Amino acid sequence: MNREAGTDRMQVEAGERWFRRTLLCVSLLILCGLAAIAVYVFLQPTPPLNIYFDLRRQARLVYLASWMCIGLLGGVLALYRRTQFVSFYVILLIAAEGGAHVYFHARNGRLYQPMSGVLLARFEPHPLLVGIPHPGAYGQVSHDADHHRKTVNEGKIARPTYIFTFGGSSTYDIGIGDAVTWSSELSKRLGKEFAVENLGVPGYSSLENMIQSLFVFRKTRPACAIYYVGWNDLRNSHIEGLKDDYSDFGLPSQIGNLAVGRRPGFLENNVLLLRLVASISSKEETGVAAGVLGRTSGENDQRLSRIFTENMRLIAEIDRHFGVKPVFVPQVLNYARFTASWSSGWIPLVPDKDVKALMEAMNADLAEVARQTGTLFVDQPLSIDWLDSDFVDSGHFSEAGARKFVRAIADDVAANCRRGK
Repeated sequence: MNREAGTDRMQVEAGERWFRRTLLCVSLLILCGLAAIAVYVFLQPTPPLNIYFDLRRQARLVYLASWMCIGLLGGVLALYRRTQFVSFYVILLIAAEGGAHVYFHARNGRLYQPMSGVLLARFEPHPLLVGIPHPGAYGQVSHDADHHRKTVNEGKIARPTYIFTFGGSSTYDIGIGDAVTWSSELSKRLGKEFAVENLGVPGYSSLENMIQSLFVFRKTRPACAIYYVGWNDLRNSHIEGLKDDYSDFGLPSQIGNLAVGRRPGFLENNVLLLRLVASISSKEETGVAAGVLGRTSGENDQRLSRIFTENMRLIAEIDRHFGVKPVFVPQVLNYARFTASWSSGWIPLVPDKDVKALMEAMNADLAEVARQTGTLFVDQPLSIDWLDSDFVDSGHFSEAGARKFVRAIADDVAANCRRGK
């Protein structure tokens, strides 16, 4: 009897040793795999057209280091009989995180990217505009104390003539550094008598630009205000029952676009499983609004056209009320990237291949408003042969594109924006 009991005990102990060794091997494989990925991420060269790459790389490395620590913990726990099942649960957690990555990729068509804490802090909530730039430096992007994207205005006279630039991310110039945004390039090209302030904010449409214009000129009255607009208004195409104030899509989606709602903490940002659970229970939008109602179409949205033209007409009147000369500039995009028969996301209900025609229709609306209100319409950018290298993506300028854009508009701006003109 004792011999049989001893044999059973030996078999149990042998099974436990095999179990612990298996857990240890799995933990080491996980650790080695994550370490290999971390080395690959660390050694990746910084792309010349991605000014946020290093900040995002830091976020990825923090994520990988966190899970390497968890994998190491699983291996250490596997060494001891009393903690072997805790090690097993740790490995199950890592497997669940891997499954969350598979699900995320299948649902979104891309790999999960943990958010950089630096980039999350770029914007702050605002009661009228949803979000505005938060003062500070964020890699190569800076915001000044007035909550504007920093424009380099060097060598100016004591009291220069001011020009304000309005728009969305293509005015903010989301893809390039402070010194080479088209606002900074315009300031440089216009010379010492002019200074430029960049009031562009990612995602802003004619609605936010109209609200900005109602208040910003009360503090400083520039000679001219340049509005480079259209792309973000087009985003609202074919939204069912689209409201005049964009409150059913454009404005709510800005909460996620500018990360001014609930921001993920360290744990949620570095555990995709928690992030997915939180996204199910959260009602805040993260990019494209959930449950967008409307039909996908390549036709011109007449209701959106009326809203956009009315907003721009009001902007012209607001500017003149404050003694500011409005300047309208039509939107240019990198149409070589808009070829798919489906939407790439930013304009959710318009197939990519139809974006060019609809953008041209909005530019025509802008030109008509300019004609009716006697507003300067600078259409030279439409005559330029834009190249893929002029953009960092589907519509945001590269350094070369920003310079080319400025060359197209600078002469008209200089001729029409001098005091007394």
